[in-house]
Amino acid sequence: MKHPINFGAFTPTGWGRPPHSDRESTIHAAPEPTNVLVLSGGGIYGAAQAGMLRALIEGSSWRPDVIVGTSAGALNGSWVASEFSSDAAHRLSEIWCRFDSGGVFPQRGFAQLLNVIRRRPSVQDGARLRSLIAELCPAERLEDLGIPLHVSATNIRTGLPHWFSTGVAREVLYASAALPALVPPAIIDGVAFVDGGVVANLPVQRAAELGGQSIVCLDVSACGTDDLPRTALGMLTRSFSIALNAATDAFVEAVSSDRELWRIRPQVDASINTNDWRACRRLVEAGHSSMSAWLAEHGAALEPVVAPEPQVDLRRPGLGLLLRLPNRSVAAPSAI
Repeated sequence: MKHPINFGAFTPTGWGRPPHSDRESTIHAAPEPTNVLVLSGGGIYGAAQAGMLRALIEGSSWRPDVIVGTSAGALNGSWVASEFSSDAAHRLSEIWCRFDSGGVFPQRGFAQLLNVIRRRPSVQDGARLRSLIAELCPAERLEDLGIPLHVSATNIRTGLPHWFSTGVAREVLYASAALPALVPPAIIDGVAFVDGGVVANLPVQRAAELGGQSIVCLDVSACGTDDLPRTALGMLTRSFSIALNAATDAFVEAVSSDRELWRIRPQVDASINTNDWRACRRLVEAGHSSMSAWLAEHGAALEPVVAPEPQVDLRRPGLGLLLRLPNRSVAAPSAI
């Protein structure tokens, strides 16, 4: 049994601050999960992740014992944690394809300016985000989901990550996806939380702490980084990405040193205008295509290895029982 890995949190002096908090979820003693699915945050690129999930479910027999998600990944995770099937993944993709140009965070300049003037903590009210969460999460509480789901959010006061595996599902998911300054923080039991991607955008460290030995990461956190962002939201999310990517790479390297870990990132056409949420359909298709291509090349590594049953040879009674094992011959006992 491998010991949990404590990676800490992001601080001005770097990664390593102990993630201690009297509100942080405790990992109770339990059988360690074999397979953990990690779903990164990524805003609009959550659509590509939905396509990747559909390809994974359709093209592989690998199934998670636990799902770990941040922000958009937590939203997608809540859907497939309820029903991990091809039909469910297809419906998830269709939900992402129904957005208008404004998407979850519509750009309404005058209303946002008024919120700034009035000194409110955010420029939007978060109603569109809550509407999406209500559609994506069928369960009232996280613990009601069919597959255990761990969701990250950031304690805005301490700057520490907080992991939820129980609680009111829609409030927890809102906390995980609440981009700071853009939408209001979530208040849960008197504590303010914002987007989990601030400190753990690809939460492989949680998968390691849970004891996962086969970890599949669908990482859409660094998609579409070639062009200069043209909106305030784009600039904000790009800044998050830059700040977190180096630390994420270090986490992945550390976690993969003593367990199987696959980090899959989709190939997204640079011509897709991700400032317009109507591009979600193309992103879903790009994610599905990328994941299908990855599975065609590497999918065999995800399949469980089942050793053949030993065979008993009774055709030579003078030699007793001969066990035929894979790649090994066993000498028969001498006749008496």
